[in-house]
Amino acid sequence: MKNIYSLTLSDAVERFCLPKSKAVNIFRDIYRDKAESYAEMTRTAAEIKERLAREYEFVFPKAVKKQDSGDSVKYLFLLSDGNMIESVLMRQKYGGSVCVSSQAGCNMGCIFCNSGKLRKVRDLCAGEMVTQLLYIEKDQGIRITNAAVMGIGEPFDNFENVSDFCAVVTDDNGLAIPPSRVTVSTCGLPDGIDGFSELPRPCSLAISLHSADEKTRSLLMPVNKKYPIAEVIGAARRYIQKTGRRVLLEYTLLSGINDGASDADMLAKLIGGEDFTVNLIEYNPTGGEFTKSIRFFEFYDELKKRGLRVTVRRKFGEGINAACGQLRSAVINEREMK
Repeated sequence: MKNIYSLTLSDAVERFCLPKSKAVNIFRDIYRDKAESYAEMTRTAAEIKERLAREYEFVFPKAVKKQDSGDSVKYLFLLSDGNMIESVLMRQKYGGSVCVSSQAGCNMGCIFCNSGKLRKVRDLCAGEMVTQLLYIEKDQGIRITNAAVMGIGEPFDNFENVSDFCAVVTDDNGLAIPPSRVTVSTCGLPDGIDGFSELPRPCSLAISLHSADEKTRSLLMPVNKKYPIAEVIGAARRYIQKTGRRVLLEYTLLSGINDGASDADMLAKLIGGEDFTVNLIEYNPTGGEFTKSIRFFEFYDELKKRGLRVTVRRKFGEGINAACGQLRSAVINEREMK
């Protein structure tokens, strides 16, 4: 059985040969009226519900751990097959922003990232991504205004399901989050970026760059050996041309690795004054060989002096397992030690 929350509006129209108005009723039942069973779907005709029920079921994850630091809440979710994923709610002045996972584990192997230490078990379906948002909305009694696919997993290694997730959450009859407020973060898969730019309602794009130097980036992110920086930035430029949106380049500063004046020079040479924004991130130590940079604001000033658009990611989750995949790894390791 499929997860009902994976159903897109276009799928409802095409798979069940429904007029759009009746497909909209399905979405309004589920997302506006918050129905969690077919019995609660009052807008949808009985015959349509019977057809849906042959293929789809209502499935929610179970929160097995929750850590609240005040400005953020990290959830460890148990899926129906026993796999675990993480989501994080960040409390912002403008509303709730949630970082969701797209895979159980990750195969990209970025050596400073906790998610990559546990390899991918499987992809998440779109519904397993959507329900991370729905669960948190219900648990916190809030409306999610922003979503980021930046949790465990590489989104473009699960392209179709992430595309369906974007379709559901940006649909005016779904969660109705504007596409500009839904960000998908990739470590740099050019084919995925190109496909993403062709979606009917492409969302915002972020790329985990972390270095403009090929050797350094290959050390930090093995995927760079297959897809070098020039190919990644080339795909990003095509996305900009197609969508008219800026691309966010995520840059985690690591002491002595990518935080020198020469690193700033290479980054400025790579992107110049184009439609990129560099988002500087303070490193969350995960017990490995890396430490956070003491040149954070010096590096910020160096980029600004070179004419780049620069932002600083607000740090959330002080006092909890804040790094991506950290809580999941801790729980899995505890189980293996028993």
